[in-house]
Amino acid sequence: EYNYNNTDCVECESGKYAPQALTDSCLTCSAGFHTNTKTKATSCLACDVGTYSNATSLNCTFCSPGTFSSSAASTCSACASGFVSTVFGASTCTACSAGTYSSSASNCTQCVLGKYQGSTGQASCVVCPVGEYASGEGSTSCSACDTGKYTANTSSLSCESCAQGKYQGSTGQSACIDCAAGTYASNQGAVLCDNCALAYDSTVGSPWCLIATTGYFLSYDQSGNVTSSTCPAVASCYGADYAPAPKKGYWVDRSSYSYASDIYACPRDTCKGTTSSDTCWEVAMYTNQSIVSVCNT
Repeated sequence: EYNYNNTDCVECESGKYAPQALTDSCLTCSAGFHTNTKTKATSCLACDVGTYSNATSLNCTFCSPGTFSSSAASTCSACASGFVSTVFGASTCTACSAGTYSSSASNCTQCVLGKYQGSTGQASCVVCPVGEYASGEGSTSCSACDTGKYTANTSSLSCESCAQGKYQGSTGQSACIDCAAGTYASNQGAVLCDNCALAYDSTVGSPWCLIATTGYFLSYDQSGNVTSSTCPAVASCYGADYAPAPKKGYWVDRSSYSYASDIYACPRDTCKGTTSSDTCWEVAMYTNQSIVSVCNT
């Protein structure tokens, strides 16, 4: 109470107090304190944890979701990034669990596909690096691509199988490897390349062995089937898809590519034979042009 005009004692109103008899007026409760609704208070009470009050407040107010407070608080504090409070009157904030993050202080959100979060209390998720993927929401880690697969992108949801002619023998890779010459991979998702069969060869990155190795040539039957055959004794075979080149003293009919069985002995000593570097021979052989128009001889 305080002395009013030196005649009457007046009770302190709600939100104010007088620790002893006063001669002027009652004192105002500081922020973070209150008298509730009682009058004639001799002291102010501290607001509980999870609540706050302004100066002269009669009561304390609960902190909203996304904020918290300790006791005797004049205001509530926002939860830090990666932490949340989901109820009114929170005294602390809770860390978001692994696989989630906080986009607002009032809830945690699962990491989207292609991202992960392995730690608690985080403000964002992490993209999966190349060679790894996350196929589910809320992932706590990324998975490495299996052998025979790859992903060249970050934030991948899945891995792709290696294309034909390529392979990958390791996990967690960003690319597949071309099969070396002399090997092949006819199926997608190969973990290694197979060696070409005897007499057959391939170029780099081939899904099949469709050319001949040195000392052999490709021949075709009436159905179009290809066979790599041993080179005739009277010719030289340089592999790949080159036809047999007749040796000195022999000749062929250049009007057809399929002439392997028609290598003839020259009736006179006029056939010089050919080598793989004989441009005139190669042009005539592959264009079906006459020897006169190509070589001008």
